[in-house]
Amino acid sequence: MQYTPRLLVSPRVHIKRKRELPIPGECLVSKGATVNSFQPVLQTIIKGDIRVVKVRELLGIKEENIKDFFQISEGQEVQSGDSLFIRKGLFGFFPEIIKSPITGLIEFINYEAGHVGIRSAGRKFELNAYVTGVVTECDNISITVESEAALVKGLYGFGGEVAGTLVYIKNSSDKIITEEDIRELSKTRDLDSCIIAGGSQFSLEAVRELVKLRVRGVITASCSTSFINSEFSNKLVFVITEGFGKHFEKSNLFQIYTLGDGENCSLSGAVQIRAGAIRPELIIHKRFSEYPIESEDSSSKLEEGATVRIIRGNKIGNLGKIKNLIAQPVIFDSGIETFAAEVNFLDGSTTISPLANLEMI
Repeated sequence: MQYTPRLLVSPRVHIKRKRELPIPGECLVSKGATVNSFQPVLQTIIKGDIRVVKVRELLGIKEENIKDFFQISEGQEVQSGDSLFIRKGLFGFFPEIIKSPITGLIEFINYEAGHVGIRSAGRKFELNAYVTGVVTECDNISITVESEAALVKGLYGFGGEVAGTLVYIKNSSDKIITEEDIRELSKTRDLDSCIIAGGSQFSLEAVRELVKLRVRGVITASCSTSFINSEFSNKLVFVITEGFGKHFEKSNLFQIYTLGDGENCSLSGAVQIRAGAIRPELIIHKRFSEYPIESEDSSSKLEEGATVRIIRGNKIGNLGKIKNLIAQPVIFDSGIETFAAEVNFLDGSTTISPLANLEMI
């Protein structure tokens, strides 16, 4: 019996998200607290870079003992322009002075080498909750937030994490959203800091208009591969749910977007397709209690006739049906030997794909 991930789309899922700092710091909330997606929950200080001032090299001093000429000590704070080293010349005239190039803290002084290490000021790093829910675990480096919410897992995305109000473009499942569509929408809806959902895909001009309107993110059915390295990759979060090229919005997405229109939500464009796979996602922070709750453990049994999507390799995003689950492991051109399936694509072509490259639809 074989299992593979499926693209989870559900109006009610028990979600659990762990937020973790890169280095230990401080937890700003307590266990049992209710947090919202915008709320800072962890913070730490990221140390600044070290700037090394090479006194001997700068002054051309080789053998002389220069320890007594340093004007600072380890652990001392200095401002940009403060004197680090002063050696007076003949009769006290024409002193040789080395000044600090930056503001910071003296990290080390190597008197023999004549080097001074100055660490620039650190910066505060805050991590928000990302989801609205209850803190179930917390310490000085991480917290876990649990909640019930609507969830849409995407195929591909770029950008980081954003939160905002969901704005759904209705009656657009098979439509390419244009610049004019966005302008018309902005007349009736406030798009500042929102997340846009809907459409078969967005034109480049439409996305440029979204950036001007300070939209934080977009989730749509498909896009051209030119979007991957486009001018927008660091200006907003962009997620697709169906694939590259032109695909239509599925009916189950219509249900989720309609329920979530006007609600607070979070969008992540993070993707990792290898071990510890991470998928882009839309989380709508509202409990739709009229629907049965689902588990986020989204593995499904693979069967002949099941609809699947290729999630890795040169056919990424293509949809098809499993024609045959091959009983014995298959050796691929890369030399990997693994279980595989024969997949029929919608255009009539077929391929042999490793099971690890498939997800259920």
